[in-house]
Amino acid sequence: MIFKPFHYYLLYLVSCVIWQGMLIAMLVAWSIQGRPDRYWFMSFSETMDPVFLSDIGATSLKPLFAVGAAVHGALAISAVVAELFMRRRKAGESKRLLITYTSKHQERMKIASIFTITISELGILFTACFDIDHYNDVHFTMVAVFIIFMLFTILMDLMTYLIFWIHFYKIHKSALDPDATEYIPDDNTYLYFKWSFIVKFVWLVAAAVCVLGFLIAMVKNENSLSARFEWSICFWYGVLLLIWMCDIFPAAINSKRIDDSNLDHTEIKQVSSDESV
Repeated sequence: MIFKPFHYYLLYLVSCVIWQGMLIAMLVAWSIQGRPDRYWFMSFSETMDPVFLSDIGATSLKPLFAVGAAVHGALAISAVVAELFMRRRKAGESKRLLITYTSKHQERMKIASIFTITISELGILFTACFDIDHYNDVHFTMVAVFIIFMLFTILMDLMTYLIFWIHFYKIHKSALDPDATEYIPDDNTYLYFKWSFIVKFVWLVAAAVCVLGFLIAMVKNENSLSARFEWSICFWYGVLLLIWMCDIFPAAINSKRIDDSNLDHTEIKQVSSDESV
């Protein structure tokens, strides 16, 4: 068996499956209903294709929206907490599942991101609970809370990986220095953090474009186009969960190596004990 039955990266994976599955289920249900172009509580007369996620979530599918938001959010928050503890440096402990923080600022930002992602996920949960039909103002306020605090979470994550990238790139450059006074093994660890940072930065830019398109279309009363941007943002958020999953996936591989190492040491001790007898 390569991996243990459970690893923390599965928190992000299951969270993504639940989130994307919820979105697909709501679209399928809307299609089964005959793809209605408006609901009784809509204030504008324009027909839409598709309707907003918030509109579908205010119908009989509200429980699905709320449960999906709650479960996926709890799993995502748990994964962020897990990464913090897997990267924390502990006195007397030489083996960690993930590369430890190289700066005290990284750990502080991760702790802060636990609070920001918690507020963000509560925002999307309350968005589902306070539907647009009965709690219009609260609903849109909670959408803003979700977006703003998720932005803070992503920015702190980017800063954390940028610090990793710079730290290990300096080590890499030192190893290539012909005038170095001591031997430093060349390590391409910086590439892992470099590409993680770049991928997440590209994700953020694309998300910003979608949000901007959503707002511009809404201001121009092009509601169908605005709804398409909204659905794109929702599905794009699921991609972010997969990116974060890749960040902590190495813990599964490292766990296997640590287990194998401990097994080898146990066997050596057993052999030594048998020989002494």
